[in-house]
Amino acid sequence: MRLARLFQKNFLFQRGEALSLWGEASSPSFSIFLKKGRGTIRPASSFFCDGRFEVTFPPQEGGFEPYSILLEENGVAEEIGPIYCGDLYLGVGQSNLAVSLAYMEDKAETLEFLRGKGAKILNLFDEEFDQEGHVLRPFSPRKEIHPSLRWQNLEGDAALSSSGLLCLLAKELCSSACPIGFINASVGGISIDSLLPKESIEDNPEIKAYLLKSGKYQSEGEWNRKGAANYTQQSGFFNEKIAPLKGLKFKAVLYYQGENSCFDFDSASYFSLALKELIRAYRRYLGSDLDFYVCGIADEYYPYGDGLGCLYIQEVLAAFQGEGVTYIPVFDVDPRWLILDENRVDHPIHTVNKSPVARRIAYAVRQKEKGRVNFSFPSLAKTEILPNKIVLTLKLEEGDSLEIGKAYFGFTLAEKKGIFLLCEAKAVSENEIELSSPLILHPTRFAYAFTHYSYLCDCKTKNGLPLPPCRNFSGAIDKREMDLSFVSSSFRFLSLRENNFGSSVGGGFPIPLYGKGKILPNPHGEVSLSKGVLRFDTVSENASYFYSGLSLLLGPSGLFPRLVGPKCLTLDLKTQEGEAEFLGALFRIKGGVYRFPNLGSHIVSQEFQSYSISLDSVQDGSEGPAKLSQGELEGIAEIELQFRFPKEGPYTIFAKDLRPLERSFLNENKPSEKGKIKDASLTLPGGKP
Repeated sequence: MRLARLFQKNFLFQRGEALSLWGEASSPSFSIFLKKGRGTIRPASSFFCDGRFEVTFPPQEGGFEPYSILLEENGVAEEIGPIYCGDLYLGVGQSNLAVSLAYMEDKAETLEFLRGKGAKILNLFDEEFDQEGHVLRPFSPRKEIHPSLRWQNLEGDAALSSSGLLCLLAKELCSSACPIGFINASVGGISIDSLLPKESIEDNPEIKAYLLKSGKYQSEGEWNRKGAANYTQQSGFFNEKIAPLKGLKFKAVLYYQGENSCFDFDSASYFSLALKELIRAYRRYLGSDLDFYVCGIADEYYPYGDGLGCLYIQEVLAAFQGEGVTYIPVFDVDPRWLILDENRVDHPIHTVNKSPVARRIAYAVRQKEKGRVNFSFPSLAKTEILPNKIVLTLKLEEGDSLEIGKAYFGFTLAEKKGIFLLCEAKAVSENEIELSSPLILHPTRFAYAFTHYSYLCDCKTKNGLPLPPCRNFSGAIDKREMDLSFVSSSFRFLSLRENNFGSSVGGGFPIPLYGKGKILPNPHGEVSLSKGVLRFDTVSENASYFYSGLSLLLGPSGLFPRLVGPKCLTLDLKTQEGEAEFLGALFRIKGGVYRFPNLGSHIVSQEFQSYSISLDSVQDGSEGPAKLSQGELEGIAEIELQFRFPKEGPYTIFAKDLRPLERSFLNENKPSEKGKIKDASLTLPGGKP
């Protein structure tokens, strides 16, 4: 007689649920009991067929008093234990779930906390490889986990090598009532089709068609012949790690996966379909009332596909809410990835500050324990389009609300046809947000947190719960309309943590967005920000021909420069005292210095006025017309605003509201041309301007 390998020392089973044990026996004349203290618990039912058996015990109350399993067949007895009854979670996902506690920034305090708490874990690590070191996956579902896998106490070295997020979640959920346990089924880089059972693919024409079209569908003859790609063959992960768990009961599944699908809108649509099927399939295997906590993914720029894949996946994950599924927002958590110790963490998508994520999962779990079965993080309930504004009504947790009058960053507005612009967003009631912009008379569309730096978007309730990325239109995003770079050029942040996917190319480090010019020779310049207004302090001197430049980085990694679609780039400028001349924006390309000229008046005075920079006309060094292709324009990520001053001395320039539009209709009266600074240096040889 032999139990399945799942049922071994330190095994933890779900309290309040019937416990099924299964295995092999030579005949039906066997006995199996649960032992607790001096008492024994008999099965409520048993089944035997063709050498395999399954027995079911009535639900047990959780607690730290150990159980053991008593087996007897043909006079041979065996006792397996200790085992425990508590709350058991299944973790399913890829690298951000798999990355170990050893790489978390708060690992020391977590290790200290977990010592002696009785938490358990079974890590379903990959165990089978070919001679080249490539993973081997089973083509058919397995009935057993790998013989080398063991349940362990979640502390010490075992915790250090286990999932960091699960360790942090254990820290949040550990209690004196009963122990907590995890089965960790996570592998970096897997795609969602590897997590699906075969029938979910074969019986769903859309899923199978997508896999065939993308070349990801493998026949049995092709199985385990893809080298490094073996590990993510369709259904392979499920066959190896999930199928052997059939019949086990869990409190919930924690699902943290999606990075592999950050490609384009079609990829996200497939991911949505596959995730729905995954939830249905796992409930068939593990219990129809199984709860799911579906995590969003860390804010990141994925350079393949159309570059918008992360935004689409965030949106898909946020839509999974209700009927036992709770979405856990992650997009707004600062994506820190570097820890200063001996470890080499070489990929910024593997964030090391997962404590906020663990706290949010724990918060959602506790809400359900309190009876709030329909708990959810904030979501969009209704969109009302009014003549000059849009009003959003949010669905909020009972007892939570918005702070009336509070302004939020990260909302954009657009008319039926037009570019999305950063707009004013203000809470006008406990669950309503009003969106408006003086630049958009008839808004019909909005989007929130649609940017690759979404962790800077700050719409949260009084309880600190974030509104996830949302919009009131669907389909693929037109890059020419979506102003994805509003975060970098909105004059609200001096630097961004440039999440460029790989640390080898500079990803994950703060980069300055504004600074003194690099093209013009003036060595002076300091930049500061206050409430959306940029202040540039400089010094005008003869040594620099009275020029000074303000550098703007418009295209950090993952943000598309504003120079792609619009014909003009507009901003508001003023001086602190005196006047200055604004000539346009300089940039380097093709071995030369070129300029987008300023349209209209050049005079900057002590009142804010709008100034538009032409993006469809380019001047060369002689101020003659220059030709640049659309592709070359798209490659310009940094420009330098060019100013000239009438005399020596300190000057201060203020700038705000950078936007991809022509001159604002709010400033119909152009600034006076009287007293315009004459620029003799721009007179060409022969005296011709």
